[in-house]
Amino acid sequence: MANYNFLIKVNPKKQYNLDFLYQLGKKYNFFSIDKETNLITNFPIKEEADAIITFGGDGTLLRLIHEINLGKKIPIYALDLGRLGFLSTGSIDELEEFLENFPSVYSEKVNLLEIMTLDKIKYALNEIIFSRSDPLMVPWLIKIDNITFKIFSDGVIVSSSIGSTAYSYSAGGPIVEHFFDCMIITPISPRDPRCKSMVIEKKPIEIEFDPRYDTLYYSVDGQCITPLKGIEKSIITPSSKYITLLFNKKPSFFKKLKEKLTWGT
Repeated sequence: MANYNFLIKVNPKKQYNLDFLYQLGKKYNFFSIDKETNLITNFPIKEEADAIITFGGDGTLLRLIHEINLGKKIPIYALDLGRLGFLSTGSIDELEEFLENFPSVYSEKVNLLEIMTLDKIKYALNEIIFSRSDPLMVPWLIKIDNITFKIFSDGVIVSSSIGSTAYSYSAGGPIVEHFFDCMIITPISPRDPRCKSMVIEKKPIEIEFDPRYDTLYYSVDGQCITPLKGIEKSIITPSSKYITLLFNKKPSFFKKLKEKLTWGT
């Protein structure tokens, strides 16, 4: 067996079988990716490795993506210890199988979304959410291919296909098969019930803001909340930056959908 190193990222709110982790850690060279993980596992902290393993759910994976240097392109294996995770598909029972077979496991490259506001750029895996912190319904100007749509709503979600099963789904958006090359625009509680989600090919989307509303903000993947006061517009584009997700075998989206949404069970 080759001598590979694995960085471990844990959700501190979850309970873990530490004896199980310790035994695997001795055999497969586990290291903590941060101080938080080090306090729980006592694995030494390391910055470079051959792969990252997350223990938690989709939230743990999303937090990781916003903490790491995307330029290092370290692949990620996400264990599903949550309730409604669609991205984290591995299980504790399958972990050793993954470690034994690494790096000859199934991988999927996922390009991120990019949002530019003034001169600041941030990246999202699931979605970018525009909203407001007061109860007023807000006009949003959405420009696609030089055509501008004006909608009144509590907010707007721009998501990837992977993000279609996250907040966009809760807001009434469509479920799109993961890794499908598209973007989804979903209004949050629109005034006009005819205002529905749009599924479009990946292309630039410009969202303009009315300067009279100074309580607007945006967030990426539920992280990094940024006020929009004094800002006139944001541009969302497909990014060349990406992450690589690892799986024991090619995941079945529809099997996961049936399990997580309890359809037909």
